[in-house]
Amino acid sequence: MSMIRVLPVLLCACSTAVVGMQTPSGDMDVSVTGQGVTVKEATVVLDGTPGVLDIQVGTDQIIVQTDGTALPIDVGSVVVGRLGGGYLRLVTEVVQQGDRVVLRTSRADLSDAILHGNYHVTAAIAERAAHTWDIGNRVIYSGDLWSDAAGNFVAADVFIADGAQITVDPEFDFDIELFNGNWIDAGFTADLEVDYTADFVVDVAGAYGNKIEGTILTRDIAFDFDLGPIPVTGVATIDIVAGIEGDFEGTGNGTLHTEALVLASVAAGYNDDGWYFDKAGDIDGDIGFTTGFEQTAYARAWVRAEMSVQLYDAAGAEISVHPWLEVNTCDPLGVDVDGGIDGTQRYYFEALGWFDFDSGTRDFEFGPWNIFEYQCENGF
Repeated sequence: MSMIRVLPVLLCACSTAVVGMQTPSGDMDVSVTGQGVTVKEATVVLDGTPGVLDIQVGTDQIIVQTDGTALPIDVGSVVVGRLGGGYLRLVTEVVQQGDRVVLRTSRADLSDAILHGNYHVTAAIAERAAHTWDIGNRVIYSGDLWSDAAGNFVAADVFIADGAQITVDPEFDFDIELFNGNWIDAGFTADLEVDYTADFVVDVAGAYGNKIEGTILTRDIAFDFDLGPIPVTGVATIDIVAGIEGDFEGTGNGTLHTEALVLASVAAGYNDDGWYFDKAGDIDGDIGFTTGFEQTAYARAWVRAEMSVQLYDAAGAEISVHPWLEVNTCDPLGVDVDGGIDGTQRYYFEALGWFDFDSGTRDFEFGPWNIFEYQCENGF
């Protein structure tokens, strides 16, 4: 089970409201709790404004078709809505064109919409089975790895056999506190569970000593909920990347069977002490190898989950969890099976007003662990 924190978006007339459990309409199960949120007077939920007939959302403008009713929007207003994937914008110009109003806009953040707020958001996939995906019969690579003018070449077909599956459970937690329009504390946690079984099949003409990986699956997981009167929309995009590297001597083929269950949690936040980053994780795995090669000295395989979280049209976070399984062998019976987790995290936090902040890609590693070891005679 995994977690990731998600940012909410607020608006409406200036009033204090305690936000409770809300009912989501997307693919995520979302709950919101708070000790009270005061939104600014200039914040407008555009989707529900009386007299609005149609809304077209662009990158730097919003076009509103009305029935002639004047909109309660001026320069400096913050508009929010659900259409077009969700938006949270600061109005920089209002152009009236009959019953059509063109709002020129720029990026806004939550502090533009909220005066005071202290709340917590959790978003999780509602049903695990709904996000168990078939990744079998997916080609990672097919073609020449190397060739020269003399006609020498090394060719390889690398694919995942039928029957492979992966389950990815993300959960987002987000804690935030604002006072008088200033950020006091913000925390973002991403918990990610990756559970997979995959047989990597390698068919090589010529000696093989390469690293190959490719994206085999991409999915968007939407979430949609109401924070008081404010519609909040977002999406978590998950890419599944599979790869293998090894050292196989002689033309032949082999199958590397892998199973792994990974629990990883990464966090970032801001408080009186500045920015902080943290991580925790656990992995259980198994690996087995059957080969038709003359010798297999080494093989490592992985199925990596890469996830980006976006709230409205602003970047939030990018998380990658990379579990790997490795086997080293030698004649006649020696084998050493290892594994581990590493990954990356990156934060933008544009919706929190730090438009120029970029944590950069931060690598993390939970460390290797030994699964099975049978010492070879040569000490390998």
